Amino acid sequence: MAPTKVSLSTLQLQASLSMGFRPLYLLASLWAIVSVSLWVFAPELVKPPLAGMYWHAHEMLWGFVCTIAVGFLLTASATWTGINPLYGRPLALLCLIWIGGRVLLLVGGTSALLSAAALDSLFFLFAAVAIGRSVVLSKNWRNLVMPFLLCFLAASQFVYLYSASTFNTKLMWQSFNIAWVVMALISLLIGSRVIPFFTGRGLSDPTVPLLAPLQRVLLVLGAVAVTGLSIRLTWLTGVALSAAALIVFYQLSRWYRAAMWQESLLWVLHIGYACIGMGLFSSGLYFCQDVLGLQLRLAIPIHTIGVAGFGILIIGMLVRTSQGHLGLALAASPWLRLSFYSMILCAALRVSALWPSSFSVSLMHLSTLFWILSLGIYIFHFSFRLLSPRPSGTLN
Repeated sequence: MAPTKVSLSTLQLQASLSMGFRPLYLLASLWAIVSVSLWVFAPELVKPPLAGMYWHAHEMLWGFVCTIAVGFLLTASATWTGINPLYGRPLALLCLIWIGGRVLLLVGGTSALLSAAALDSLFFLFAAVAIGRSVVLSKNWRNLVMPFLLCFLAASQFVYLYSASTFNTKLMWQSFNIAWVVMALISLLIGSRVIPFFTGRGLSDPTVPLLAPLQRVLLVLGAVAVTGLSIRLTWLTGVALSAAALIVFYQLSRWYRAAMWQESLLWVLHIGYACIGMGLFSSGLYFCQDVLGLQLRLAIPIHTIGVAGFGILIIGMLVRTSQGHLGLALAASPWLRLSFYSMILCAALRVSALWPSSFSVSLMHLSTLFWILSLGIYIFHFSFRLLSPRPSGTLN
């Protein structure tokens, strides 16, 4: 019996849906470019009731950063548990749910807004169930926290959009703050595992410590911070986030090796993680400002964490994990290094633009261009590879 011939397009479709990072990294990166460009250059195209800053906040946090986290966790859990939680048609369905949410929020109107709220919450719950199933089947209990954190993202996202439909801005910001704290916690837990591992492996240095007990401390501090926001004891959140920042700086000091500055795939992760630490510390000051007698804007910690922390860490993780899972050499070409430098410049300019001056708008526009360049290089470099089988011919 003659072997069945499989077309190239079929192989590419199978490959692109073989692991969660393949479609979600690409979709989220493309959307990050489109959505930021809309917010900065054509905000009038986004229709109410969720428009302007509120739409931008939602799409950057849940539409981009949290989506990248889902792509990473779906892929990493396959390594942690030995079970690929989502692939093929179920993964395609997850992507369609995500796309539906993005489209509905652009359409505008209360019905579309509530439908988007349902779809986006379903997106995170779908991923949480898939990851939770692989964790339970493999009895890999230490990773059971990740599905629960995704459920928090689903709930906070729904509250945010439902509150927008009723114009309850106070509840919107409360749910937004809870969500970025949860996302910061996810980033810290992931970073605590992969940064020392990548550093030790990249430098052939087995002395880089994992510091696993501190991961549990970070989890407790994250729970305290979320509790403080939920019951509106903001000083409690401030203390917890400040303590988490100190742990981040301690971790970085233990992971630091001078040789990492020769490896851009390493220093970009350390810089991103450090920026999350700085953002957490500034967040601690913000939430304790009444006690400390300070007057700070929430925009400063949000952008320090969101653009500097998440942005730099994400571009580093996108490149490093894509290369690893696609079977490519773990090295950054000059173009990929330019992507890292561009994201760092984007973050510096965006935070600088928060201080009122005659240059603020120009700085924000320039920051946006570097954002587009950074993610655009990633997309150009990896899009074909993400949609194709590995060089070895395998799908994963």
